[in-house]
Amino acid sequence: MNCSIAIEKQISIIVPVYNEEKILSANYSYWYQLSQVTELIFVDGGSTDRSVELAAKLGLKKPYREIFINIDWSSNRVLNQTVCKINKMHLKAAFIPRWYDVDDQDGLNMLIKDLKGKQDKSIARWTRKYLEI
Repeated sequence: MNCSIAIEKQISIIVPVYNEEKILSANYSYWYQLSQVTELIFVDGGSTDRSVELAAKLGLKKPYREIFINIDWSSNRVLNQTVCKINKMHLKAAFIPRWYDVDDQDGLNMLIKDLKGKQDKSIARWTRKYLEI
């Protein structure tokens, strides 16, 4: 079975979390500011540190560990299996371009550079507003 996700116009950021306490702690003010202007969806993969606790303060409503159970990791089936589980659980999700892994300053700088290079200012309008670019 091939699954797909309906794209909505609202901006949501899906953040996979697995023992990311250090990253979430170090960048907490960034994540908090971001949570004020967009929907942050943290999906925990069974963290054993304080990741879930920190993510809960930022918007995690439920850990959804079951999304990651019985997935054929390191295969070309991971994405489709994950999307099928998300749909079966009646959760919302969306795709972003593959290279957008903005969980550190280098990734954020890459996003900013890419957006500054786009002539069409309607692309990522709310992200541009938040980043003031």
